[in-house]
Amino acid sequence: MTSSVHPLNKSRHSSIQLRDVSPYAHVNNQHMVPVVLHEFVRLAADYPLVFVKNSETGQFQTVAILGLTPGENLFFSEAGWRSDLIPGSITHYPLLLAPDIFNPDQLVVAINEDSALIGAGNLLFDEQGEETLYLQQRKQSLVDYYEKDVITKSMVDLLNQKQLLKQQSITVKLNDQSLVINGVYIIDEQRLQQLDDSSFLELKNRGVLPSIYAQLASLHQLQKLVKLKANTR
Repeated sequence: MTSSVHPLNKSRHSSIQLRDVSPYAHVNNQHMVPVVLHEFVRLAADYPLVFVKNSETGQFQTVAILGLTPGENLFFSEAGWRSDLIPGSITHYPLLLAPDIFNPDQLVVAINEDSALIGAGNLLFDEQGEETLYLQQRKQSLVDYYEKDVITKSMVDLLNQKQLLKQQSITVKLNDQSLVINGVYIIDEQRLQQLDDSSFLELKNRGVLPSIYAQLASLHQLQKLVKLKANTR
């Protein structure tokens, strides 16, 4: 854990309150954020959704593209997020799941004590030191998302085993300028069409087909990023 992240503790954090309203400034310089497959159909209406590969582990991760260049988040604004559809991974902050320092195989709920969201708002613990309903709901949301992330990793491993992920350089035009997004992977549509019946049925039975089609459709949202970039210049 970083110096500002500490396991949630009723003694240390008894008086802490969290504000509900957030412009999500903690990701204002991120051009990609993690998403889970369960969000694909919903988020595909606003965000390009792709896969990226960890060069060290070889593990694939599903992400939403927020900007056309590294460090650029075109959805962030101090006035509010430029979409009603918010990727779940950014909504839990400043709470997060982190390895227990005494048992690294276990996860604990932690909080970033440097967060600007700490202020007048929702108490995490009541006067008796018990968790408030607000905190219980936030913790459950974290756990639910973690479980979906585990399922997502399993499903993406399946897509990789079926050789359905292909590396793709994405080029978009902004006025006379060409912007290239490298290092991303998308569903190989030709390979998908060539799958044998048993493999296709496996994808159907595992419930991954809607996410596959949503990923392919989401690439049309690259033009939305171009428009956002043009309007924020």
